[in-house]
Amino acid sequence: MFRHWLSWLFMMLAAVVLFPDTAQSAVKLSARGGVTVDPDQVHAGVVASVPIGLLARIQPSIEFGYGGQLYILAFNLDTVYRLPVTSDSFQAYVGGEPGAAIVYQTGATSATRTRAGLNPMGGMILRTAERPISLEARIGIGDLPGLKITAGFSF
Repeated sequence: MFRHWLSWLFMMLAAVVLFPDTAQSAVKLSARGGVTVDPDQVHAGVVASVPIGLLARIQPSIEFGYGGQLYILAFNLDTVYRLPVTSDSFQAYVGGEPGAAIVYQTGATSATRTRAGLNPMGGMILRTAERPISLEARIGIGDLPGLKITAGFSF
């Protein structure tokens, strides 16, 4: 089952890379990756950004993480509010989301379990000549990674 989800994640990443023309629509696709603390891992994934108002967005995402004998497949449903404090080069945002993760532990005590919790978050979008780049930090409340630092770029 875990390989099925991993295959699905790679298909989503391939769609983001192969079909960048989605940038002309209201829905924006982004690829992102970074590191987590507690557990110490690297992660990568895709996110869709759907506007629900002038400054608010819903951002469903899926991410895959690996490290410390754990594979984590995370599902997020971020609600993001872009702060009206902006400049030509960046825009700050805050938000949060309920999240769920499927965790597969390898080693002597192999097991699969489901985790859930909340993630308050904050970040900024840096506007570059090529593509916007996002930098983000989120804190896990409940049974999710303690700290996640992520960078990504939009198509």
